[in-house]
Amino acid sequence: MAEIFNSELYFILITISTYTLFTHLSKKIKNPLFNPLLITSLFLIFYLIIYNAITSAELKATTQVYISKMTIINAMLSPLTVCLAIPIYTRWLIIRQYWLPILVGTVVGCTVSICSVLILGNLFQIDKQFIMSLIPKSVTTALAVEISSNIGGVRAITVSAVILTGILGAL
Repeated sequence: MAEIFNSELYFILITISTYTLFTHLSKKIKNPLFNPLLITSLFLIFYLIIYNAITSAELKATTQVYISKMTIINAMLSPLTVCLAIPIYTRWLIIRQYWLPILVGTVVGCTVSICSVLILGNLFQIDKQFIMSLIPKSVTTALAVEISSNIGGVRAITVSAVILTGILGAL
């Protein structure tokens, strides 16, 4: 019985069902602060804390265990990112019409984002590995993880920063 609560399927089901529940509630509540991704993340953090408090040592579910159990979900991130090309393609005429403002906005936004992380990180004497983990915070998770690993960042910090940036941007 204990193996069930520490299995890959269990963690996937609890993650998807929690997100589905909070998505449904978010549509009813209609408050931008009730973001399903944010609430699901907070719920899963508290769930892991409570789960670890009441289980034996061999069943502890650290964040590393949770992430390792989510390999199927993580494997789907790259193909899902590619699917973002479909809405972009359907708006090709608009993109062609406004290519210069889009290009300038993208370059300026990326430059400000990267420079602000580097300047503030060095100003507050933050560890270089942590700074490298925060640099790709404004791209998709799949791309951010690759960028972070190539420049010496920590995957877990990068994923958290991308999710937090996305949630704050949506709010």
